[in-house]
Amino acid sequence: GRPWALEKDEEGQAVLQGQGGVVRKFRPFEDYRVVIGLDFFQATAVEMVVAAEGPERWSMRITRQDGAMLGKRSGERGPFEPLGRAVPFPTTEEREGLRPYLELRYERTDAGVQVLFRGQAVGSLPANGPATAPEVRLLVEGGPVRIDSALVDELAQVP
Repeated sequence: GRPWALEKDEEGQAVLQGQGGVVRKFRPFEDYRVVIGLDFFQATAVEMVVAAEGPERWSMRITRQDGAMLGKRSGERGPFEPLGRAVPFPTTEEREGLRPYLELRYERTDAGVQVLFRGQAVGSLPANGPATAPEVRLLVEGGPVRIDSALVDELAQVP
C-alpha cells in the first residue's frame, strides 16, 4: 500500500493518511492515556494494539459491520479472538452533519488498561495483565484511514 503521508481532508485540514501498519513510540509514563481521532475513510478494519506479551497482542479491532471489540491475537497473522461484547459502529444517520473522525482511546493506570471507542467502554485488561509498550501501534486493512489527532497524556497518579 501507499506509505503514510500528510494529506488534506474534505475540510482542507492536514491529516495523516495511510494503510497497513504504523508505530509511534513515546516517552514512557507510569499512567497515561492515548487518544486517536480517526476517520475510517476507505478502510475495512482498524486495530489499535493496547498490550503485548511475547507473540500475543491485545487490541481494539473496529469494523463498520461488527463495531469495536477488545480481543487477543497470537502473532501478527493469528485469528482475532474477541474478549467481550462489541460497541456498535455509528450509523450514517448518527453521523449526519458531524465530522468523520471517531475517538479511539485507551488508558493505562494502576487499575489496568481501559479501552474505549467513542467514549464507550469496549473492555479492560487487569493490572497484572499483559505489558503495555510506550507506543501507538495501528494496523489498517482494506484501504487508507485518516488521522486528525493523536495525543498521549500523562495521567496524574491519585495518592
